[in-house]
Amino acid sequence: MTSYQDSQLDLLLYLSGRLHEAIDDLHRLNASTTGDVRDLFDRFLGWPARHRSRRPSTAEPQTPEET
Repeated sequence: MTSYQDSQLDLLLYLSGRLHEAIDDLHRLNASTTGDVRDLFDRFLGWPARHRSRRPSTAEPQTPEET
């Protein structure tokens, strides 16, 4: 994860590729029960967005009084 620390776009592109592989694998294993791909989307791509919203913005440095 540290290799993607400074580039969320690269992380999302990587995870998107893994998402498509997971969908293909599930379909290949049992096509009748691939399930709802929205759940997979949330597992692969939803958590980075939720995690990012918890991180403080790095656009403006905090003063000692704000920390």
